[in-house]
Amino acid sequence: MTEAAAFLRQWPDAPADAVVIHLRRKGFRGVPDPGPRELAAWKLLAFTLACLDEVDRQEAEAKAAEEAKAAADVPSAGLPLDQALIPQAGPFDASSGFSPRR
Repeated sequence: MTEAAAFLRQWPDAPADAVVIHLRRKGFRGVPDPGPRELAAWKLLAFTLACLDEVDRQEAEAKAAEEAKAAADVPSAGLPLDQALIPQAGPFDASSGFSPRR
């Protein structure tokens, strides 16, 4: 079943009877011919795997967003090294109040 699941995940648009052909080429000889019931079962398995993969993807996105939010909410420790990287106004800038005319 692991081999069939890997095939269905790799080729989600493949027809249901392609799973049987793939399994037989991999050496699984006990795979029955694809009748209507078997085709329905393979289609159901493909649908289930697609749904489970979508749930896993959504959970991973939610976890990544949660971690990003948690990282953004952490306040800075205010270490001197953090302040050293902030550009400061020069001693002769207009914002410092210095005027060459005075």
